[in-house]
Amino acid sequence: MTPLFIARRDLFATRTFVYPSIQAENTSKLRIKRRALSAIAHAGAAIALAFAFIQSAPVEAQAVQPFKWKSVNTQGMGYVTGIVIHEKAPYYRYVRTDVGGVFRFDTVSNSWVSLSDKYSRLQNEIGDIESIAVDNVNADRIWKAAPLGRDLPAGTDNLSLKGEVHYSDDRGGTWKQTGLAAKHIEMEGNGDFRGMAGERLLVDPFNAERVYFGSRKQGLWVRASGQWALAAGIPASVENPGVTFVVADRSAGALNGAAKVLYAGVYKSGVWRSDNGGVSWSLAVGSPNAYPLRAAVSSTGALFVTFGGDEGGNFKGAKVPGGVWRLSSGAWKNMLPNQTDTFSGVTIDPTNAQNVVVARGSGRIIFRSVNGGESWNEAPKTLLQNEPAYYPKPSATNYQSSVGEWGNAGLSYDPAAPGRVWQTNGFGVVYANDIAAANPVWNWTMNGLEELVVRVVKSPPLQTLPGTNEPGADMVSAVADMIGFRHASVDQVPSKTLAPIDFVAGATGIDYAGQRAEHMAFVGWDQDKGGWWAVRTGYSSDNGKTFTPFANTSPGSAGVIAMAADNPKNMVWAPSHWAKPQVTFDGGISWTVAKLRDGTDLPGTWKLLSEWWHGQVLVADRMAGGRFYYFDGYRFFNSTDGGKTWDVVASDTLQKGLAPWWTVATNVVVNPEKTGQLYITFAANSNQADAFKMFRSDNSGATFKPVATADTVNYLAFGRGDVTGTPYLYIHGRVNGATKDGVYQSRDDGASWSLISSPDENQFGKINTIDADMRKKNVVYIGTGGRGMFVGKGATVPPGYTLAVNTGGIAASNYTADAGATGGFTFTTDKPINRSAVEQAAPEAVYQSERYGQTFTYRSPVLAEGRRYLVRLHFAEIWWGVAGKGGVNMGTGQRVFDVTVSNMRTSKKVLTNFDVFKEAGGANKAIVKEFEASSDGTGTINFTFEAAANSPDRNAKISGIELIELGF
Repeated sequence: MTPLFIARRDLFATRTFVYPSIQAENTSKLRIKRRALSAIAHAGAAIALAFAFIQSAPVEAQAVQPFKWKSVNTQGMGYVTGIVIHEKAPYYRYVRTDVGGVFRFDTVSNSWVSLSDKYSRLQNEIGDIESIAVDNVNADRIWKAAPLGRDLPAGTDNLSLKGEVHYSDDRGGTWKQTGLAAKHIEMEGNGDFRGMAGERLLVDPFNAERVYFGSRKQGLWVRASGQWALAAGIPASVENPGVTFVVADRSAGALNGAAKVLYAGVYKSGVWRSDNGGVSWSLAVGSPNAYPLRAAVSSTGALFVTFGGDEGGNFKGAKVPGGVWRLSSGAWKNMLPNQTDTFSGVTIDPTNAQNVVVARGSGRIIFRSVNGGESWNEAPKTLLQNEPAYYPKPSATNYQSSVGEWGNAGLSYDPAAPGRVWQTNGFGVVYANDIAAANPVWNWTMNGLEELVVRVVKSPPLQTLPGTNEPGADMVSAVADMIGFRHASVDQVPSKTLAPIDFVAGATGIDYAGQRAEHMAFVGWDQDKGGWWAVRTGYSSDNGKTFTPFANTSPGSAGVIAMAADNPKNMVWAPSHWAKPQVTFDGGISWTVAKLRDGTDLPGTWKLLSEWWHGQVLVADRMAGGRFYYFDGYRFFNSTDGGKTWDVVASDTLQKGLAPWWTVATNVVVNPEKTGQLYITFAANSNQADAFKMFRSDNSGATFKPVATADTVNYLAFGRGDVTGTPYLYIHGRVNGATKDGVYQSRDDGASWSLISSPDENQFGKINTIDADMRKKNVVYIGTGGRGMFVGKGATVPPGYTLAVNTGGIAASNYTADAGATGGFTFTTDKPINRSAVEQAAPEAVYQSERYGQTFTYRSPVLAEGRRYLVRLHFAEIWWGVAGKGGVNMGTGQRVFDVTVSNMRTSKKVLTNFDVFKEAGGANKAIVKEFEASSDGTGTINFTFEAAANSPDRNAKISGIELIELGF
């Protein structure tokens, strides 16, 4: 053993109201879902570290590269309405959702992959999936039925949602239309019976080019030879939900190259049958119930059908009979004669026709038969495993119900694993590996399944919580159903919602104090408590970690809240449903109606009429305390006394340069670093073919001028820029004649724009809100109406003078060899390092070496005086978790340490209880931590690495250091 290892071991011992031309927006979730250095060694004693000094090439104007985009890891709930699994290897699994599109399960990453992100905000209905189906022969082909998007004929505001059937030959990577849209078939994957009805799509098992689709109101359609035609015999005009399923009996064989025997459920009529390959249809003899929902056919030809009502078991407000029936050898039999509730899911084991599983429409009540339905046993209702911590827990106020018990929908045996059964519900997807076990273990599988409807996202500019070294949250969100979240990190699933909920509750507005961003507040409504009038509010003084409801909620419910820049007790609330804005100066204990200068009341706004509308028309100035701005749709107002008194500053908006006032999604956005500068954006309504520019005011709203450099702007946000006072601008819209919406960045106050998204690959569905980070450059957040949240990150390493060192190792590329430090030891490995998660990673050799020790320091050479530097600290855990070193079973919690950065005047701990293994996700994985530091008059920056008191391994470590000059 080398002396190095001896030294290391020694250390171990020590260690919808409809306004003219407006249609209701975002009714998607309207239904209730039961849903650091304290002292640096003296300069003479310190060994100066030799950093490489590299001058970058002169900076020239150039296009910004697209950001890297990914979903914010929320594992957010949403109604997953159905599931299909390909019966042959590799057994692709697909689910459909009410507003989030189609997802495919990737077994390698153990996560769901969205297949609908290429569609734009005005095609968002394409995410409302009516049905899905697989081709039993071609494992790469998947079918879906959904509205094609919005059809708005010229000269009219009569919006039409044309249904279309699409198919993909690359597992959902790209889609092709089949022409059904020309038939004007109505589809609404978020409509009535969205989760109770079965799969209306069927690919003929004997002829993959023959496809059936059962519609809600226009009968059953058949696609043959590339053409769609209405099926004969089956009712051509039916009442919603119409044709609820189509299935084939493969055991009956083929007729003229197509499945001979088929069944279709027609609501309010019964089960229909074709014995001639779908040429003609008739009501199945003895059809026992007029309310069929889902069906499955066994390999022996037995048809199982579930019956009942919509969510809650009703149809048009009245209970309807439910149950499960089997048709076998021409005879119907009631499978569960003592069960009259609505049943939804039904599935048959593809490897054994005797194994049948059915599920009630709610309550996770599941029955299983092992003899083809002759007898049944109820599966024990065991606890759901792997559940996100924020999911509401059973309690007296929610009838002791688990969230996985609402909206039970699809049910499917897994052909890849005998005994495994999948079920979808109003919160996501669960599976049991062995449904036959005495106590089946059900697991949530939610990675990647992001389907939240997001109202507002905001990124408070708080570096650390006051009095602590804890970093501020990346962002906070106000969402439907789950109220919202404090996202400490966009890579970590939130531990709780902003406030406790029983089933579902939504926030509609959230804000923070511009100069005291640890303070924030939200407003919303409790969907679970009967309607918009059930108010929900919260006030926080700890960056959203905890919220306390307002003492007084008399102003109303939902709407928008704004918080004064310097006084968090001063808020203005504009509730929904045309309520008058009110103001508080005591944090919500008392409220008074805001007044105009003449003493009359500040009017409410129709832009907040519906609790589902997304207009952010009330904002606070981020710099000037007591200054607020408000747009009621006709006039623009501002206040300089905390919202108590308001002035009309633009009374004729059409002649003041604003776009047409009748858009619902109107957003007022203030420049967080310039008092009185604000913008208004107008995103077109569902039934508007218009495109609107963005408008800017430099005089607190007295006048507005269109921003000529951008063609269309739906949403705008500000993010950290190169210099204080000139933040970057981010827009969602179109620039330079673009034909698809994209996300653009401007680094020059809107004079020019760079595309930072890839519209051909991702249009994010329906964008409802965006914000950008004022703490870190090149980070932008997006909230959508059904696909949760996205974060985009651009290059954070700017051009400039760079100093870099391979701490503990030899020279590698522009990283100089470790020339000296105070204290510590060095160690090197030859194990490969995974650097894929690091943007502009250091050479691998940097991560393969380290300086470690209980306490050691580095000191930079003389830098430019009084400059800001981007500090990039490179780490990889190359001891703990490594076989033959620290041991493969020893990882998280073994090495925990702090990092402090200082100069001769200031000292700040930038990393506290930092665990490389935990943060990087394992051993031999690179990770970089970035922050800013400033050189003082002596031109130095110093670093101290010190093991934490609770660290079993009493060692800190570092692999590489970069210092990149940012300027003054």
